[in-house]
Amino acid sequence: MKNNLSLELRSVRNIFFRDILRFFRDTARVIGSVVQPIFFLGVFGIGLKSTLSTGQGIGFDFVQFMFPGIIATTTLGVALNTSISIVTDREFGFLKEILVAPVSRVSIIAGKILSGIVIGLFQAIMLIALSPIFGLKIDWLHIPGLLFVAFLLSFAVTSMGLFIASRMRNAEGFQFIFQFLFFPMMFLSGAFFPLTNVPTWMKIVSNINPLTYAVDGLRNVVFHDISEALRQTIIIHSLSFDALIIVGFGLVMFGLAFWSFNRAE
Repeated sequence: MKNNLSLELRSVRNIFFRDILRFFRDTARVIGSVVQPIFFLGVFGIGLKSTLSTGQGIGFDFVQFMFPGIIATTTLGVALNTSISIVTDREFGFLKEILVAPVSRVSIIAGKILSGIVIGLFQAIMLIALSPIFGLKIDWLHIPGLLFVAFLLSFAVTSMGLFIASRMRNAEGFQFIFQFLFFPMMFLSGAFFPLTNVPTWMKIVSNINPLTYAVDGLRNVVFHDISEALRQTIIIHSLSFDALIIVGFGLVMFGLAFWSFNRAE
């Protein structure tokens, strides 16, 4: 029993380190994951803050408002894209080698999810570290809360990505699904504008979008000390409710990923 557990843990560790090394050795991917959020903050935040902050009546700097949404959307993209390794491993035959090893498929999924979480947290830490460039004032006491929400989101999104990847047979198909999911989830999450005064159909769609709760949770952390009037303008739920929804979604996706992985392979 002890030997089996040790074997499973080594399998999780090996898969985890393989994906981490693959990410950091891909210079273009690392640079792109940093440049994209800087672009959004620079163009949408700094370029439009005067117009949108006045027009929407947010009441404070638009870059500050948008920053939690950028953390969420960037974490979404990085964590979801990590799952493509399942597809490429299948194409190059590495996945078949793993599957014939005497380890459970839970260990394989756990290793993949753990790497997605760490890469997602790395992205969040990078954004927090770069925040002073844009004149953002981040209370250091907020950082654990920001990373906690990013951790939950990384777990949920990586699980969703593994569920999708388990049904894909080539990387091109996964990339198509990635683009199909990423942009609607990003723009309908409230990352770039408050959801408190939008059309009914948009509220309905945003309510079934898991990224909405991550953005709202991050705003709960960053803006926990604002006035109640401003809070009602930009924050929808409590932090505990947001966390509960993300965890619930993540557990459902983890179960579906495990079920689909066993069927597909």
